[in-house]
Amino acid sequence: MASPNRNSSPTYRRATPFTRLGKENSFRKYVKLKISFIIILNKLKCLFNFMKRHFNLSFSARRLPP
Repeated sequence: MASPNRNSSPTYRRATPFTRLGKENSFRKYVKLKISFIIILNKLKCLFNFMKRHFNLSFSARRLPP
């Protein structure tokens, strides 16, 4: 039978680097980063739309002649 504090031994911790908690924390960081990225993109989109309206900018998909 294993000792009660087997999970806290340094050897056991080195043998199991990817615990469930570690995976959850890394996933949480990934989700926060993704949400932050989406928020920044939305702010840039709003700023771009404001600049288009305010400065009366127009963009076309036509290519310029060579």
